[in-house]
Formats: sequence, C-alpha cells, structure tokens
Amino acid sequence: MDPVEYDSGNQREFPDEIPEVSLNIPLEENLYINRDMDQKFSMPNQGFRTNFDQAWTVKVETYSDLIELETALKNLKNLGYKVYSRYENDNKDKYGLFIGPTLEKEDSFNVVDELKNISGYNPKVQKYD
Repeated sequence: MDPVEYDSGNQREFPDEIPEVSLNIPLEENLYINRDMDQKFSMPNQGFRTNFDQAWTVKVETYSDLIELETALKNLKNLGYKVYSRYENDNKDKYGLFIGPTLEKEDSFNVVDELKNISGYNPKVQKYD
C-alpha cells in the first residue's frame, strides 16, 4: 500500500481497505515440551516479605458539601500539597479530604503543624490504607 500524500487542492481518497495479514506461524514438527520442567524450579526457602512499612496520611476534614470539598481541595493543592479525597466510611454523603500519603509518620505530623496555621482545618494523622 502506498502512503497517502495530500498537497494544496490535490487530495486523493484515503483507502479504506485493510490488507490481509496472516499470523499463522507453522510450528516445527519436532517441537518437544518437557513435562518435567516445573520440577526444576523451586520456590525460595525464605518466606515472602509480609512486613511492609506503614504509610501515613493526614485527614484534613470531613465534608458533606461537594462544593466546599472542591474549594478546600483546590486551595490545598495550590499550596503545593498532594491532596486526595474519598467517600467517608462507605458513606456516599460524606467525603474525607486527605494529604499524603507519607512513609514517615513525622512528615505527616509536620503537615499537621503547617495546617494548624491555616484557619478552618482540623487535621489528624492516621494510617494510610
């Protein structure tokens, strides 16, 4: 198929035919699959890691009005915070506003201290889930 070129005033119809492509790849007749292959691989003796570090987040406030939530979210985002919201405890009428998460609990406490200087917020540190 030749490429379609357009120049001023001289246009050609774009072809609407798609060329047929064969993806059938013949297998070798002598192909051998070793049924004992899984026995060669073993799991490591050590258990898998289950002691992941806890992450932390700052719960800024709970809102029932979506416009208030959006205003607060935009304000905090404009201040440079990594902000997110979600439904509060599976209640579709209340929304939690959060900053984070952080890996160090101390970083979340620093955010709480910063937010205390901004009026209208009642921030708390909690585990990130």
